[in-house]
This record gives sequence, C-alpha cells and structure tokens, in this order.
Amino acid sequence: MATNLSTLLNKNLDKAVSKRVSDTKSERSARVEIIAAIIKADGGNSSATYMVLRGDAQCPMRKCLQAFAQVLPVTMGEIMRATRRDGCVYNSSGYGYKPKSGGKERDGKERDGK
Repeated sequence: MATNLSTLLNKNLDKAVSKRVSDTKSERSARVEIIAAIIKADGGNSSATYMVLRGDAQCPMRKCLQAFAQVLPVTMGEIMRATRRDGCVYNSSGYGYKPKSGGKERDGKERDGK
C-alpha cells in the first residue's frame, strides 16, 4: 500500500535514477546503486529500506529516514511532513508511532501543537 512517505521517496528515487542513467549505465543498474547507498547509509538494514519504499513500514525510525535524505534529492523536512500526513509522530529517540484514536499522543498532548 502506497503511503505519502513511500510516494515521496519513490518519486525522488526516480529523479536520482534518471540523473545516473547513461549510455553505459542502465536504469536498473542506477536504481540498484542508489538503493545500495541508502542501505549503507542506514547501517545495512535492507529490509527496512525496501519496506519503506513499498509503503509497508508504518512509521520508520528517524535514522532510516535520514539515510534516504542523505542519498536522495529530498530533505528531512519533506520526509517528516510526509510521515505526519501518514499519521506518524516521533519521540525524542527517533522512534515513530501512530497515536491511539482521539488525536492525542502518548503524553496526552494533541498532535500538531493543538
């Protein structure tokens, strides 16, 4: 299932791939290289990278998201806005979660500073 986050990241992955394609490098080769760079930036966590790209990760850790921002032409601000649209909230340790119904976070405060 596509999420706001996976849509954003795949769009920027496609942009990065198109910049690397040449007479000697195919789109597939470029995509493999870029995804490998994301995985390396995330400390070798290939399953998390692919889950995020497929839209299967509920609220990926901030460390994982930073790997995408390091490699793709996308900022952490854009990434975090996409995660918020997906309903994710992040704690100070970088762990993301979806608050229980009612729009309140675990600490009892409402989302988006309300």
